[in-house]
Amino acid sequence: GLGDVYKRQDILRELHARTGARLAWCSILRGNKSGRHALLRLARSDSTPFEHLCGYSTVSVVARKPWAVNRQKGLTVRRARSEDSSRLRSFVDAQSSQTQFGPVFDESFWARRLEEWPDFGLDSFYLALEESGSIVGCLAPWDSSAINRIVIEQLPPSANLVRHVCNALSPLTRRPRVRTGPGTWLPDIALTHLFVRDRSADVLAALLYAAQRDVFATRRYATLSLCLYDDDPLWKALDDYWYVAVPMDLYWVDVGELAGAGSSRSALSDRDRYPGFESYLV
Repeated sequence: GLGDVYKRQDILRELHARTGARLAWCSILRGNKSGRHALLRLARSDSTPFEHLCGYSTVSVVARKPWAVNRQKGLTVRRARSEDSSRLRSFVDAQSSQTQFGPVFDESFWARRLEEWPDFGLDSFYLALEESGSIVGCLAPWDSSAINRIVIEQLPPSANLVRHVCNALSPLTRRPRVRTGPGTWLPDIALTHLFVRDRSADVLAALLYAAQRDVFATRRYATLSLCLYDDDPLWKALDDYWYVAVPMDLYWVDVGELAGAGSSRSALSDRDRYPGFESYLV
């Protein structure tokens, strides 16, 4: 109702006053038609002008196809070492600066990230190196279950079929079963800090090959997850895998303009740049 609209306006104004935030965003399941319609009704009212930013999918990788080959193409993939920290931070910061809402990985933020995320550190990173030794890609598998667990209430028929197949094969694969309902959570590990120069699918394919091999060898996880945008060139790296993708959409609102602090729309003028996903993960 109208009262709810004004309440949302007050919340966003308070957010701006308390944090100085100029832009805010939210994520909605593409299949959540009622939620999408409610958000668009607010946009049409000009009271809380949410706008569509981009579409993406949360991807759960289930298994590598047996006939797939390792496509490294002159790349070396290895785990990060202590001497890599400075140049890895520089690479991550440079790549993050090309995204909308991407974190600034200065030295203090980098140190806090490595020290404060539970069960996470420099050795969590996989690096893709070209022949010159330059970093061209990285990712860091992270088990976020200490602070953030995914509970599956129900799945669409196709995804549920995959779940049943994986559970039936679990005695052979020695991977945990995927259960649904209260008191359960998905035994998943997220591929965080995924940065690839020039969004090269070959680089991601090499990183993904190494990460999924090691993750699944632990026998602790049923899936590993990542986020990819609609029409993202990186989708090509998943051709060698069986996976389930859940389409979603990002919407944004100009909090600064709503609070009377002037428009922040110029911050999103480059619509070809992809948003960052770290806030989505934690």
